[in-house]
Amino acid sequence: LPPFFQTEIKQAGHPQRSDDPENAAADLSVSFVHPPALSPSPAKLFFMQSPILQVALDVTELTRAQKIAEEALLGGADWIEIGTPLVKSEGMQAVRALRAQFPTTTLVADLKTSDTGGLEVEMAAKAGANIVCVLANTDNAVITDALRGAALYGVEIMADMMNVSDVVTRARELADLGVQIINAHVGIDQQMEGKDPLDLLDKLGDLPVKIAVAGGLNAESASKAAARGADIVIVGGSIIKAADVTKAARNVRDAIDRPTEGTSVKISLD
Repeated sequence: LPPFFQTEIKQAGHPQRSDDPENAAADLSVSFVHPPALSPSPAKLFFMQSPILQVALDVTELTRAQKIAEEALLGGADWIEIGTPLVKSEGMQAVRALRAQFPTTTLVADLKTSDTGGLEVEMAAKAGANIVCVLANTDNAVITDALRGAALYGVEIMADMMNVSDVVTRARELADLGVQIINAHVGIDQQMEGKDPLDLLDKLGDLPVKIAVAGGLNAESASKAAARGADIVIVGGSIIKAADVTKAARNVRDAIDRPTEGTSVKISLD
């Protein structure tokens, strides 16, 4: 389990057992600490600075993913995403291995959850994830269940807007439900049809939640995303497929630190 401890809870079935012999077979003591990026904060007004750089490990081999993650962090990445292909190939072992390798790095488990929200959040949180991704177009019951699990285990929920028809309406619904991060994501097949994640980002800029953007981004488009107010810029292929991953990550880092479309201001009410 990750070393994120702040609020002590009782949860049956957790691998850390209580010292109380009467409860040893039943209640298991767990406590989590939110990393600084995820800690609950009072109402605030802030001017947006450099966004978070999240690198998506959309590969299938764990050993390769670990090497890429190490090099990406050296290049300035902030968060590491255990991409959906890696989750499907290696399961929660991928999360556990990356947590052991990077004990203080924020890990995002891109499960694309569409059912059993609470259960999947529990699995990812116990393996060491800080943020769990669900599909935004799933039923509200799944979202609510995922949020309950997230509150219990001290993690956050990112909703992936891929394939959502009415992005603005759905994003507002999700924010009202309590989802902490909305991901303006355009999938690979949609990119082939000419769809651009920056267009989604433009529609979501006034929401009082964190906004991520993803979908075929490189240094140039990541810089534009930063200029348009993205809180989190998610980059996959242009970093992880590069011959020099550290250099590629540094190029994106520099690009989002100095946006090309001007300086943006974002108001947060969360």
